[in-house]
Order: sequence, then structure tokens, then C-alpha cells
Amino acid sequence: MPHFPHADAGRMIRTRRIALGYTSQEALATAAASSTRMVADAERGIPVGSKTKVRLERALLWEHGSIDEMYAGGKPTEQHVEQPAPLVEEPTEDDLTALAEQIRRRLDLIPDVYSDYGPDAARAAVQRLSEEMAALQRRIADASVPKNPHNNSPRHAS
Repeated sequence: MPHFPHADAGRMIRTRRIALGYTSQEALATAAASSTRMVADAERGIPVGSKTKVRLERALLWEHGSIDEMYAGGKPTEQHVEQPAPLVEEPTEDDLTALAEQIRRRLDLIPDVYSDYGPDAARAAVQRLSEEMAALQRRIADASVPKNPHNNSPRHAS
């Protein structure tokens, strides 16, 4: 098995991807406006270009330069992004603002996806965002449904 020079950095990238809920390399590639191949290379410890590093850092919520720091044997620096609490009750304005900011950042990457990878990749990125927004809308709706005090389950209209 070949030894890659930045295998430790690759493991940190993979661990962070999973921790942030990107269940596949393809999901991270879409979020980062990169290719699945570049994500796979980064996770194996194969050095990636500066554009890919910046995009991965943004999607992984790391400060700029974190991947270079890992290549040098250090640790990445997390961005200080306020993460909304899980939706247990009706979402607050702060929850919705934080979610809107995350969506805005991902939408800002769509033109880069189009210019770098073409219309099919851009359509796939938009589709993924649409699916995530629909899931978020369901979570908000579920959290907003009044509870029936007799059985603690959501009340359904007949």
C-alpha cells in the first residue's frame, strides 16, 4: 500500500467531514464546490491545490490555512460559527438566522461549481441544497406543531 505524505491530515479531513454530517465524499465535494476526486485525494493525504484547500476549509468550517497547518504537522483551526441548537421547540430567530447564513454560504459557491465543473455539477449542487432546505422545512414544521397535552405527540388534523 503506498504511503502518502499527509496521511494524518487526510484522516483529520475525513473525521471532520463525518463530524459535520457529510456522509459521503460526494456530499463534501458538493458543499465545497470541488470534485469527489479532490476530496478523496485530500482524505488519502495526497496534497491538493490551493483552490481546493480553500474550498475544503470553507466547507469544513476551518480557518484559512488550516490544511497547510495540518500538512506541517499541526492542527486545524475551527471557524467561530455559531451553530444553532437542535430544533426541539419552535425555532428561534437566531436559529433561523444561523441556518440562513449556512445556506447563503453554500449558495455563494454555486457559480464556482458552474464555472469549474459545468452545468451538470451546478444542477447537482442546487438539487442537494434544495433537498437539505426541504428537510429543514420539515424539521421547522415538526418543531412548530402544537403538542396534544393528553399524549405528548403532535396533533394531526383530521
